[in-house]
Amino acid sequence: MKKLALLAILGVALMAQSGCGPETETPIRNSSNKFVTLETSAGSLTLELYNDVAPAHADSFLARSAEGFYNGTVFHRIIKGFMIQGGDPTGTGMGDAGYRLNAEFSDLKHDRGTLSMARSRDPNSASCQFFICFGDAPHLDGQYTVFGHVVNGYATLDSLEQTAVGPSPTGEKSAPLEQVKLIKAYPSTADGKEH
Repeated sequence: MKKLALLAILGVALMAQSGCGPETETPIRNSSNKFVTLETSAGSLTLELYNDVAPAHADSFLARSAEGFYNGTVFHRIIKGFMIQGGDPTGTGMGDAGYRLNAEFSDLKHDRGTLSMARSRDPNSASCQFFICFGDAPHLDGQYTVFGHVVNGYATLDSLEQTAVGPSPTGEKSAPLEQVKLIKAYPSTADGKEH
């Protein structure tokens, strides 16, 4: 009995040391970073924001989430095996928040669950539109600002990836056939509790 109790204590200590406690699916990169939870029509995603790597992008996303800017918007672009894009107040892929963010490129990779900021051809044109990678996208590395990662909600991410899509106005097969909503975005704890 004592051996079992000791093993349980060691297991908890190892999880805490690795940064991945029972409340997260992915290790937390930096314990001083902030978190945002996205409640979507397919379920919830909790994101760690990389204030330590891309502070302007992370702070902007956190502030827009706290003020309700993203609430009720749609994910207007979904490409299976690649990414889901949202955050546009117009739902067209053409909207912004009325300001631009300078690029904060880093050596972080665009892998599954990465949160990155959409932009035009100008590297310093990001605003409020963001995307989350369904899989590895190395061609984006060093070209788009990585400012976070999914720590909880991979089942939701997988569900979003299966969304049926048709042609967008540009001809790309990425427009959801039925609206995929971002119901609410809010500052949260790592396990998704609002604060």
